Amino acid sequence: MVNSHNRSFFGQNTALMIQSTSRKEDWLFFRCIKRKRGNIWEKPSQGEGKVIKVSLDELVMILKVLRKEKDSWTTYHKYNGSNTQISLNWQEKIIWINIGDYSKMLDEAQIEIMRLLLEHILEEKIEYATISELNSNGSNSYQENPPKTYSSSKKTYSKPAEKQATPTNSYIEEEIIAPTPPSNSGPSNQLKTIKDVIKINGVLKRSTNKALLLEFPNEKEAWIPKSTIHNAFNDQATNSQLFLIDNWVLEKNSIT
Repeated sequence: MVNSHNRSFFGQNTALMIQSTSRKEDWLFFRCIKRKRGNIWEKPSQGEGKVIKVSLDELVMILKVLRKEKDSWTTYHKYNGSNTQISLNWQEKIIWINIGDYSKMLDEAQIEIMRLLLEHILEEKIEYATISELNSNGSNSYQENPPKTYSSSKKTYSKPAEKQATPTNSYIEEEIIAPTPPSNSGPSNQLKTIKDVIKINGVLKRSTNKALLLEFPNEKEAWIPKSTIHNAFNDQATNSQLFLIDNWVLEKNSIT
């Protein structure tokens, strides 16, 4: 039995990598990278891309979507003042995985591979990452950080118990995970909910550095800022493709 797992799912413009560095750690990593101009992929070694730390609780919810027990699931991470929305949702026979500004589509074969891999990783971590080591006296106790003794008071103070995570507001080191977006006073920091982003098909007519001219099913055309599009798209395709677009820009152009 191996101790670590790595699996990459590459698409045309976006890749998702799953990394479990040790079966004794009760977390794993999801990393996303994009293809840049010049046909060059972002390099994680240079700090490019997006990486999130996935807890066992979150892993269970991801598997529920992969098994079709749930149609979708969304959570939020906060790290160093930066908020990231994470979501999975079915669209017919494919799954969209959205991590911040990165969107990766998985086909049927990739979905099955990912499901089997995550089930295996979860089973390993349940077995090895939840074991309490026995001390020399045979008692079951926490031994990683022994109690500290303060000579001035001659009393022994044990390490306080870790705060237990809950499904609605769990704490994983520096990451805060919650099923609803935290409130922010500034509009520039507002997180998008599923209702703020619309899945819609469109045909790409023209492209500039900052916007796409799209033709929508109602035969209307509109310039859509690239900053309001939240999934990877094929800028060479001439047929209809899926876009995840901010609802406000669609309403502004009378598309929805």
